[in-house]
Amino acid sequence: MRLSDIFKDYKKIGIAVSGGADSAYLLSEASRSDAAVFAYVIRSVFQPEREIGRAVRVAEKCGVPLRIIDYDVLSISGISENRCYRCKQGLLGLITACASNDGCEVVFDGTNASDDAGDRPGMKALAEAGVRSPLRECGITKDYIRAHVDPEFNVPSYSCLATRIRGEITLEKIRKVDEAETYLESMGFEDFRARFDGTTASLELTARDRPRFDTVRARLETIFDEVILSEVIRGH
Repeated sequence: MRLSDIFKDYKKIGIAVSGGADSAYLLSEASRSDAAVFAYVIRSVFQPEREIGRAVRVAEKCGVPLRIIDYDVLSISGISENRCYRCKQGLLGLITACASNDGCEVVFDGTNASDDAGDRPGMKALAEAGVRSPLRECGITKDYIRAHVDPEFNVPSYSCLATRIRGEITLEKIRKVDEAETYLESMGFEDFRARFDGTTASLELTARDRPRFDTVRARLETIFDEVILSEVIRGH
């Protein structure tokens, strides 16, 4: 099955975008179809603001209207239990409701054929919300997407900021991690994580970026009490 075969079944399509490569590629392809396309991005404390900026830019490049939906994720009762599922369930509910109000017949997301359903609690929420994943349905892999997406949006995959926090998730911890990772990106680092337990930040860097750790340590120590270099080496 081809993406074009899926698109032609609908007159109005809603697409959940994240600022990453997968949804950027999907939005670009959908924008070339005959359907009216609407894009939706969630803004919450779990999403870095830099990803919202990329979502805005990809929508502008594709000529697609974008709605930014605010999501008070920390107010969800029981969010600490089965967090990924509960969070995805809530954000998909907001997106599908907004898309329905815009007259969309379907909502797509950027899950691709390389994503392992066994490792993605959010897959259950996608199925329950009736959200389709055309890239996955068409067998389109991450490698293919990276080879064909606009280079501006061919960025490393980043999980939400909540995955960086050890222990209780608080707004203060989230903001510190976001500030640190935004700084690392501004310094040209790629594919990194700042894991934080409330006192110590453990940086996961690529083999290429690890020698540069000392150049950013002083700035990061203004954010965290202590910063160490993790034994985990990122993949790029």
